[in-house]
Amino acid sequence: MLRSCAIDFGGNWDQHFSLAEFVYNNSYQRSIQMSPFKALYGRKCRTPLCWSDMEEKRNLGLDLVHEIEDMVKLICERLKAASNMQKSYADLRCQDIEYLSYLSHVVLVEEIEFRSDLLYEEEPVAILDREIKVLCNKTIPLVKVLWRNQKTEETTWELEDIMRHQYPYLFDLVSNAYFVSIKASHRDEDDANRI
Repeated sequence: MLRSCAIDFGGNWDQHFSLAEFVYNNSYQRSIQMSPFKALYGRKCRTPLCWSDMEEKRNLGLDLVHEIEDMVKLICERLKAASNMQKSYADLRCQDIEYLSYLSHVVLVEEIEFRSDLLYEEEPVAILDREIKVLCNKTIPLVKVLWRNQKTEETTWELEDIMRHQYPYLFDLVSNAYFVSIKASHRDEDDANRI
């Protein structure tokens, strides 16, 4: 409502804020079954057209305090009733979700090897491939590492320098010669395919 009023007023909100406040304070609230102004002050709000006092004068004292307490109790009861109605409406709409499992939805658990101190640490098993990436004028040597407790499909490409420093046993002469021969044979096959 406030957004539509701001659009109607051409974006000039400052001049019309008192009107919006008046409309809100006098609008009927279903939850408390009265307007907010009446709930706060115990009477209807006076319009700018009618400022004459129609009520009879009364003394402020214990009667006013009891009247305010009764009004607060009435508003609390009405708010509680509105909350209970909303809760019962929501409870009717809520249902427990049931799930029927099928064999295709079952995930099989794979065994994981733990050390004697029950720590799980993946260690590299083998180097499966080598590759040199060239970026502008910089070359980056990479190795494809197979880690323990992972499948062959779950290998990672790591920097060769770091792997050589942390796991030097993976870089023995036999494996180096093996990878060089594999790369050479792939190049020979590619050259033969081009001819």
